[in-house]
Amino acid sequence: RHNTNVMTEFHSTAKTQKLQLWVVLASVMDFFKRRTKEEVFTLKSNEVQNKYNEINRLIILRIIKKFFIYR
Repeated sequence: RHNTNVMTEFHSTAKTQKLQLWVVLASVMDFFKRRTKEEVFTLKSNEVQNKYNEINRLIILRIIKKFFIYR
C-alpha cells in the first residue's frame, strides 16, 4: 500500500479573490435561509400547539357545561 497525499495550491489572483467573496456570500445567505426555515418551523409548531390547546380548552368547557346542565 502506498499513501498518497494530494495537495492543492490556490494562487491569490483577482479571480480567486472574487470567487472567495462569492463563496462567503453564498455561505452567509445559506445560513440566514436556514435560520428563517427554523423560525418558520418554530412558528408553525407554536401555531399547531396553540390550536391544540384551544381545542382542548373548548372540549373541557363543553364537558363542564354538560355537567352543570344535567345536574
